[in-house]
Amino acid sequence: MVTCVLGIALSVGLGDQFWHTLFPTQWLLALACAAVISLTFLHSELYKTLVDGVLKEILIDLHLMKVAVAAQEQVMQVDMMVESYDEVREENELYQPAKNKVKKIVGRRLSGFADHVQQVGMSIDADQTCLVEGSLSPLQLPAPRGKYPLHREELGRMYRANPNLTQRDVARHFAISNSTANEWLRKIKAGQ
Repeated sequence: MVTCVLGIALSVGLGDQFWHTLFPTQWLLALACAAVISLTFLHSELYKTLVDGVLKEILIDLHLMKVAVAAQEQVMQVDMMVESYDEVREENELYQPAKNKVKKIVGRRLSGFADHVQQVGMSIDADQTCLVEGSLSPLQLPAPRGKYPLHREELGRMYRANPNLTQRDVARHFAISNSTANEWLRKIKAGQ
């Protein structure tokens, strides 16, 4: 506000001299010109916040326009990619080799999955064979400590049916600890 008052005072003082030089006989016109400049100072000071807000909104709008232009560029890039994919699909020389590579990869993955399923199935069959041969139920009570000789025959049948028998399989079947299963498996492999 101080700058406004100072500006008005200077405008009236110096401006009056300037306008009288331009319009020496027309004092009303010189006064009106000085008043216009003074009112411009006053107007700019009174509406400063409003004008600053408008300028800020204009800058925000410019930023939004820049963002919209950048987004439009990305949309165009995606459109070009989609069109390129469609064109490649229609050109058999480009499409068929890529399709064959994908088929090979999918085939390898499915084959690996089938091998895994086959191994699991064989393991389940071996477990069921062991259960039928020994007429055991999977809900058997834990083997008593130091009773390996009582279960040696059954463990031997299981091992012969599945040479890849793990200590985890033995522990689960006999409901014993992993360390005990490891010891029993070591003994059965050694023929004890």
